[in-house]
Amino acid sequence: MILLLLVCPQRLLDGKVNNMGIISTIKNLAPFVLYVISIILVLRALIGKTEWSLLYLVGILPLRNVIDRFHSFPMGKDVVDILVIALLVGTFVRSLKSKDGFFVKSGIMPVVWIMIFYMFVSLLIGSDYLNSYSLFDISDPRVPKLKNFYILPMLFFVTINNIRDRKWIWRLVLVMCLSMVLTDYYLVNQLTWFSSLVSRKKIDATFVF
Repeated sequence: MILLLLVCPQRLLDGKVNNMGIISTIKNLAPFVLYVISIILVLRALIGKTEWSLLYLVGILPLRNVIDRFHSFPMGKDVVDILVIALLVGTFVRSLKSKDGFFVKSGIMPVVWIMIFYMFVSLLIGSDYLNSYSLFDISDPRVPKLKNFYILPMLFFVTINNIRDRKWIWRLVLVMCLSMVLTDYYLVNQLTWFSSLVSRKKIDATFVF
């Protein structure tokens, strides 16, 4: 229902539904509801029940405007990081019960490790060039950016170790498609707010990158 209201035609938004304030109410309540869902899914992931937590993370990760709304809640700005860590812990917990171990064999994994190593070395080279050896200094803006880059290979690792059923693969694809639809919807709306390319530089939300 929430997804339908978010992507419904503009003429519907201009009608009675909008006048009743339902859309506004949903948008105000959605961040808190999603924040509570995040807490529940973190707890589930920690005990090895990772599938729904992974689907949720994949769904909200591109929606920066939604994630930014979490910042007003306790530890809200770290929701994505906490979910990733919980998924890694849950993957380890599941591996203890599985015969496949913690690392599932895949031809793509060497490429992933090379990418992780390359980004780490790039940070070291940058530190040497800037004479600023602050590898574990969170205040260094390059460190959080490296962490954000690492989220993608970590998501691949979690996915390949947890999603093996065809049914869950299709669910994952469906969630990604729905997330892209919402992303495009917000992007088009934001672009219509600004009349020129120069003014569009002010856009700071979903799909800004």
